[in-house]
Amino acid sequence: MTPRRIDRNGVRARLDHVPAWILEALLDAFEPAALKAAGIAEKKRAKRDKPDPRAHRAHDDEDVADD
Repeated sequence: MTPRRIDRNGVRARLDHVPAWILEALLDAFEPAALKAAGIAEKKRAKRDKPDPRAHRAHDDEDVADD
């Protein structure tokens, strides 16, 4: 599962030499785009890891032919 928020306190702690107003402006601009990209990547992973439904149909067709 992807994170839903950026750890702003963690960012501030690592960049304590940068003025807070600059960090907030950057995070306000960056956070929505980063989380959207993470969501898109998660959907692609889920789609890639999803089993192929055609594999089940091949077995179903064989069962019908045996009747």
